[in-house]
Amino acid sequence: MADSLGLGDAARIHVVGAGGSGMSGITKLMSQRGHVVSGSDLKPGRALDALGDLGIETWVGHAPDRIADVDLVVASSAVPERDTELAAARTAGVPVWSRPDFLDALTTVMSLVAMWLMARRHTESWVYWIGVDVIGIGLYHAKDIRFVSLLYVLLLVLAIRGLMQWSTGARASNPVQKTDRG
Repeated sequence: MADSLGLGDAARIHVVGAGGSGMSGITKLMSQRGHVVSGSDLKPGRALDALGDLGIETWVGHAPDRIADVDLVVASSAVPERDTELAAARTAGVPVWSRPDFLDALTTVMSLVAMWLMARRHTESWVYWIGVDVIGIGLYHAKDIRFVSLLYVLLLVLAIRGLMQWSTGARASNPVQKTDRG
């Protein structure tokens, strides 16, 4: 199920800036979805240590020699374009995605899953829509595309309302039968 994040055939992924709060979560998610993931950061920290505790290979500093063996590099927005690991990836012909590129692919896949669940009338579809909308708000806000970010705020409100209405409807159509055992 390694393709479930929209990463194609990228089985081996390296994350540059994996010790950051956002990138450590992305690194963990990719590992949980079946990808072989490694991560690096310029500074040691708890998040990088926690990834190591999960069995994810991590290191502090640059190791451009390790990049040639990966299928994809995902870089934090805080990592400069001149980073030696990014340069090594580009030289080796390894695709380099930014954090927004990864989040864009993730929201696309989540949208497809949400539509599939909704077509089958699963309440969980609303949870996916809420996730897509939360990521979309941050993604387009960071890209300074304010109108689309506001659109995702509206979609988030609608998704929360949809979840509440579907949950209320599900409870009304399946009332719990109380029995008198006295």
